[in-house]
Amino acid sequence: MRASGPPPWSVSGYGWTYTVKSVTRTTSTWQFDKRPSLTITADVERSSASDHAHMEYQISGEDTGALLDTVPFEDRVKIGDNGTPPVHQHRQLVHVVWDANPQARHLTITLHDFYAPDGQDLVLKGVPVPSKT
Repeated sequence: MRASGPPPWSVSGYGWTYTVKSVTRTTSTWQFDKRPSLTITADVERSSASDHAHMEYQISGEDTGALLDTVPFEDRVKIGDNGTPPVHQHRQLVHVVWDANPQARHLTITLHDFYAPDGQDLVLKGVPVPSKT
């Protein structure tokens, strides 16, 4: 899917819906150094009894192809004893990732399941990043 118009932007399939609600430019500190970062506020909904134990999300700068973050899905969606979100309940995700140099203008967000056949990734392209303020 390609993000178009104002937020939210969603991609759905294989028992999941991932929705980006906003992207903001931020500054984060790591090891006493302030660096440009992006805060992505999103939510995820599981629409079938699929297992997400082997899923991860990847966030890349679409313009440069720079990989900004890769994180196992279960690290961000913890609920219940086994970490599986209940069916049809939205769970908010807040991703903070370092920005690239040059700064990203558009993002590609990919949800990948290690056990799914090739070509079954959920991909949201063209997520706009606000201009530098």
